[in-house]
Amino acid sequence: MRTTSLTRTAKSAKGKLALTLFSALAVLGATSVLGAPKPVFKVSATPATQTVTAGEQTSYAITIDRKNKHTGSVALSVSGLPANATGTFIPNPVAGSGTSSSLGIKTNVNGTTPADTYTLTIRGTSGSTTSSTTVKLTVVEQSQANFSLTATPSQSVITADDSTSHDIDINRSGGFSSAVSLSVSGLPNGVSANYAPNPVSGTSAILVFTSNHNPKTGTYPVTVTGTGGGLTRAVSITLIVEEKRPFGIDGDAAQALAPGSPVPLDLALTNSQNFSLQVTELVVSVERGTSTPGCDGEENYSVDQMSAGSYPLALPANSTRTLSQLGVADADKPTVTMNDLATVNQDACKGATVFFDYSGAATK
Repeated sequence: MRTTSLTRTAKSAKGKLALTLFSALAVLGATSVLGAPKPVFKVSATPATQTVTAGEQTSYAITIDRKNKHTGSVALSVSGLPANATGTFIPNPVAGSGTSSSLGIKTNVNGTTPADTYTLTIRGTSGSTTSSTTVKLTVVEQSQANFSLTATPSQSVITADDSTSHDIDINRSGGFSSAVSLSVSGLPNGVSANYAPNPVSGTSAILVFTSNHNPKTGTYPVTVTGTGGGLTRAVSITLIVEEKRPFGIDGDAAQALAPGSPVPLDLALTNSQNFSLQVTELVVSVERGTSTPGCDGEENYSVDQMSAGSYPLALPANSTRTLSQLGVADADKPTVTMNDLATVNQDACKGATVFFDYSGAATK
């Protein structure tokens, strides 16, 4: 029997963390040890040598290998540069959580850089701790047949069952016209590389890194080597392999639920990866159990899912955004409604707390 004068309301409760297409995180414990070793770091650079035509530029990948929980900012500097050449690190300094930088060398800045081979010393300083390494820079005259390689971007992030791509440009000078064969070294276990085309008779190729389901995490200076016309040149790419992390889904109804009145859910989405995500699906469901015995959640409440036209949602790296902040209108958000049942006594649902389950899917 329907009781039209009955006021039936229920409040939603904060939803549970979603199970997504990403794997669950392992929980790592930490143990404090008396007399632990001093935090230190080591600076390294790849490739070990670069050859550049005067008037052009080249680069080295810089890796900061931190040991014993070193978290200090590392300031980088370079010495030994030839005349009329400059060196710039990006970023500099490297923040306490950072493990990589890039050193770009420009020649013929305020005049001609003399053709020769130079030894560059790259130094990192963090408080009283320092580390240095050396690389070679060979400058050749503009009339000499030569080529160099450029990778764009110079750094990328990859996770399990993932891929990332780079443009490899062949910068030809001095009449160099030979085909260039490309190869790669320094890849971690679980990551492979493919080129298209290879060898390269033109000026560019696409390099794609692909990971399996269990790549070895870490920061890797990967060296791309080109060989042609009796010359060998190289460029480094910093490849960061991250553990897959779940993206978070949380939310609550903005107001109490009343029979027959849909209430939008302004869900908050959290991306803890170092790259942006494209959210392609969000699913909200009501659990059968509520805070009040006798109030069946699945029977008394229903959910309309988010409008399909709202996908994909671009979720920036290391951020939390609500659906409103991502540009989803209230009319397109998922909604929850307390069903207005004519043949069911819903007295038990007065003041009940409803529990939601959230799930979703995302890609890079």
